[in-house]
Amino acid sequence: FKHGIAILTTADYYSLGNRSDSFLNLSLDVAKFEEYQTPIIHQLSDVKLLHWDIDIRVLASQSLSRVSKLNPCYSTTTILPKLLDQCFHDDIVVRHGSLLGVAEIVLAFGEANLVQQSGVLNEEKKSLIAELVPAIEKARLYRGRGGEIMRSAACRMIECISLAHVPLTVKQQVRHLDSIDACLVHPNEN
Repeated sequence: FKHGIAILTTADYYSLGNRSDSFLNLSLDVAKFEEYQTPIIHQLSDVKLLHWDIDIRVLASQSLSRVSKLNPCYSTTTILPKLLDQCFHDDIVVRHGSLLGVAEIVLAFGEANLVQQSGVLNEEKKSLIAELVPAIEKARLYRGRGGEIMRSAACRMIECISLAHVPLTVKQQVRHLDSIDACLVHPNEN
């Protein structure tokens, strides 16, 4: 396989033993080879974001953030629309992983200064991203089993929107602040 020696020296037995290092650093090193970018992006978005373990979903979203910077057009046109749709899925695991994935991709684009440029994220996508958390609330997806992890993912989404400098109207800013206030209340507290 192409670049096999370079990949095997980077991703050896010992370096793959550390899970967070594998997700956050080694996946990025391998994805720097153009042939492996889209397969890694698909593995992270289609498999790892839907993993049963919350820690794997979090690591996958952070890794997707780093790898998406290498191919922002593909991430915007193929991965982001799919993840935005899956944020309303019936399965809590799919919903949670997709929301984390969207949040981290938005953050990656913000760090790379791609949010302000209208080339990667058009106004329609920016609007969908800005309205995502209120739409999740409107669909009452915080209710029932798994509501707490959805609340934490929604707060992470709001944090990433803020850090990426996604333009928001005053009404959207107030709705996001209300969402944060609603998520701060723990259901087991008096």
